[in-house]
Amino acid sequence: MSFAVRPSSVEELDEGPAAVVARENALRKVLAARGGEEEWVLGVDTVVALDLELWGKPPNAEAARSTLR
Repeated sequence: MSFAVRPSSVEELDEGPAAVVARENALRKVLAARGGEEEWVLGVDTVVALDLELWGKPPNAEAARSTLR
């Protein structure tokens, strides 16, 4: 199966239940990246949450590494 990677720039949610935020962000990316009606598009988003608190996107690679430690 052939595919193309098509990053999209959309305003992402950063508050709310983790599953809702991830689902909405993925949908926004699909809608921004889709081509035509006959095209299948996979949109994904990752959120990090602990005890119902979203951690948000780290501003840089070092902050991301620190978050994962």
